Amino acid sequence: MPQWGFAGVKIDFMNHDSQETVRWYADVLAVAARYKLMVDLHGAYKPTGLARTWPNFITQEGVLGNEYNKIPWLADSCTPRHTITLPFTRGLLGPMDFTPGGFLNRTAADFKVTQPAQVVGTRARQLAETVVYFSPLLCLCDSPENYRGQPGVEFFRGLPTVWDDTVVLAAEVAQHVVIARRSGKRWYLAAMNGDAPLTLTVPLAFLGDGDWSLRAFADTPESAAVPTSLAEATTVVRSGATLTLTLAPAGGYAAALTPRQ
Repeated sequence: MPQWGFAGVKIDFMNHDSQETVRWYADVLAVAARYKLMVDLHGAYKPTGLARTWPNFITQEGVLGNEYNKIPWLADSCTPRHTITLPFTRGLLGPMDFTPGGFLNRTAADFKVTQPAQVVGTRARQLAETVVYFSPLLCLCDSPENYRGQPGVEFFRGLPTVWDDTVVLAAEVAQHVVIARRSGKRWYLAAMNGDAPLTLTVPLAFLGDGDWSLRAFADTPESAAVPTSLAEATTVVRSGATLTLTLAPAGGYAAALTPRQ
C-alpha cells in the first residue's frame, strides 16, 4: 500500500465493543500490519492494550472530543471541566485522538451548534490541548479556512507528535494541568485550567543549561469575554527561573522553548 502514496488509515463509526467488533479490530490491525500501514481507530471504545500487540496501532478515539460539539444532543458535554479532567482519566489509558485545535473559540454563554464546530474555551487552550493530549497521529479538528491567517496557527508548524521526555509541573484533577514535553532539543510547555481563572507559577528547572528562547501563545485580559484573543511573545529564559502563567476561565497556555546558540 505505501506505493499508493499513503502510510496509514483512519477508520471510524464502529461505535461498539461487542465480541464481534473486538475481533474485527484484531483482523484489521493484522491486515494493516501485513501491508505496513498505520491505523487510527476512531469511533472506538477505550484502549485495552491492543497497541502493545500491534505496533502499527498508532492512536484511537474512545473519548468525547471536539467533534461532539456539532451534535445537538451532545454539544453541552465537551465542557471545560470535561476537557481538563481527561488528562487524569482517559489520557492515562494511552494515545487519544481527541481532535483538538478548534479556532471557532466561544464562551459557554455564546456557544452554538454549527458546522464547522465551535469550541468552548480560549484559543490558547486549544493550542495547549495538542501538547497535553498525547496522540502520535494528531488530527486537528477545524476547517482549513478557519486556520488561514489566524493568531496561533504558527504554533502548529513543526509541532512534534511523539516525545522523548515528559514532565508534569502542576496538576489537580478537574482543576488544572501544566505539562512540559521534549522532542530532541526543543521543549514544549502547555497549561489548561477549568472554569475559574487561574494564575500559576511554573518552575523551569526541567530546562538544560544556558539561555532558551521561549515563544509563547497565551490568554490575554480580554480572553474571558473574547476567547479568540491571543497574545504571542518571544522572550529569553533560563533553567532555574520561574514563569508566571495567567489563564482566563477555560483558558490555556502553549509555548515552544528552543536553546539559544
